[in-house]
Amino acid sequence: MNPPWQRKLLLCLFLGLSSCGKTRLDSDGRLHESSASFSYRVPEGWSLSKPAGMEFHVVADQPRDGMQANLFVDGVEDGSLEDRRTWLTESYERRHREVSFLSQEPFQTDDGLSGWKLSSTRRSKDGLLIQGYHYLLQDDQRVLLITGSCAEASAAFYEAQFDQAMRSLKRESHNE
Repeated sequence: MNPPWQRKLLLCLFLGLSSCGKTRLDSDGRLHESSASFSYRVPEGWSLSKPAGMEFHVVADQPRDGMQANLFVDGVEDGSLEDRRTWLTESYERRHREVSFLSQEPFQTDDGLSGWKLSSTRRSKDGLLIQGYHYLLQDDQRVLLITGSCAEASAAFYEAQFDQAMRSLKRESHNE
């Protein structure tokens, strides 16, 4: 019989591997984030990765104007849109150089989730001006916060792609 620590290790390994297939990109180009019960359509040709230590996937395009445009889940938290908007602006102001929030406008998904789209700019450590689009969507008692980032020089090219991906966001049950 294996010692308890080996049984725990095997259990953790099994649980980790068994959850690997639950998040997937289907034939329709939809990324299913099963642990948070939502999915969205990924822009065509973008790559999918899950960096170590991150709960959710990152999707990214090829480099353009000095960076890879990307979409990532900043958080899925209980609370109100106003609380999460305040958290977002305060945390970005603490973490980033020269950050400015430029606009806030209502946003709604095709599935009926509503909230806000905030636009921001900030400087990277290398001095690149980065455009951010932050989607805060109320889903019952939780708020989904998803951010799209690109070089500011590419913002006109990517904003419509970010909007389209976020409009396609829909709730799913844990069984889908």
